[in-house]
Amino acid sequence: MLNVIIGEKLYDQQYVQTYTEDFDKLAESVKPFTPEEMSPICGIEPDVLRNVARTFARAESAIIFWGMGVSQHTHGTDNARCLIALSLICGQIGRPGTGLHPLRGQNNVQGASDAGLIPMFFPDYKSVEDAEIRAKYEAAWGVTLDPKRGKTVVEIMDAVHADEIKGMYIMGENPAMSDPDLNHARGALAHLEHLVVQDIFLTETASYADVILPASAWPEKDGTVTNTNRQVQMGRAALPLPGEARQDLWIIQDLAQRIGCNWNYKHVGEVFTEMAVDDAGARQHHAGTASSARTTSPIRSTARTFPAATWCSTRVSRVPMAWPGWLQRNSRRRTRCPTRSTRSSSPPAASSSTGTPAR
Repeated sequence: MLNVIIGEKLYDQQYVQTYTEDFDKLAESVKPFTPEEMSPICGIEPDVLRNVARTFARAESAIIFWGMGVSQHTHGTDNARCLIALSLICGQIGRPGTGLHPLRGQNNVQGASDAGLIPMFFPDYKSVEDAEIRAKYEAAWGVTLDPKRGKTVVEIMDAVHADEIKGMYIMGENPAMSDPDLNHARGALAHLEHLVVQDIFLTETASYADVILPASAWPEKDGTVTNTNRQVQMGRAALPLPGEARQDLWIIQDLAQRIGCNWNYKHVGEVFTEMAVDDAGARQHHAGTASSARTTSPIRSTARTFPAATWCSTRVSRVPMAWPGWLQRNSRRRTRCPTRSTRSSSPPAASSSTGTPAR
């Protein structure tokens, strides 16, 4: 498509001259990629490729949507760059009805990212390397936070193979199936000295686990999900917890208490409120107008230091392994997951929570 648009001069010359760089290099690089050359590779007839290219370039407004198959491909970065180039040279960006729109892989990936589950950011994408922002969260949470950026998923697996990471706690993720290099990822999981998996099924990753924590599914808990457009949807528990499954927040909080944290959330609403207050405070602090007014965080800790990769950089053998019932040992890394088929007449008593946001 780039070859056709540039070859037929269908690109937005004014936009290219004003807002882009290295257009000549791009034009030269795509010369060999004619529709005739690419048709056998992509399985689309040359005339169709030309028609789509002309339609996109001549449209008053056009949006490119793409999913995980494009971005998580072996050449995912190059794929995304090509799509960006396609939008830029046609001026299909910065106006209503234009732009690039990568689709998320799960229902709450956007919400998880906004909430700070990216290893180099606090909530609202505040850098962990920003001393002022870090001080704000340290004051709110009562802990010392690691100023170093955490590792990405790919870097984590590399670090496991390099013996830099000994243990992992994986929640609601299945890297044994989702990582781009499965042999590399599975080799890393098998290499770990200790692996904890928290999920609702015996996933491929759980087959490598030493401990499996039976979690709750979307219809079994209260919480919110945020879509790619950042629309927040509230969800309420509609089904009782099956078997020995527990609410995610209950599991996390109970584990935190056992390693010395004084976490006392009673309901997921308290987590939501704290996020709103802390995020607003971080915004004000970043702007130099921090307010002293805030609610008291349920999280308080003793004088402990929590690095960005606590679960990855320290041995977790000190965590009690003989938790009754719902925590199942998987010493052979091949045992079955706690059953979810047998539903109890009422949910297990949860001493500290009734729900958690869905991941």
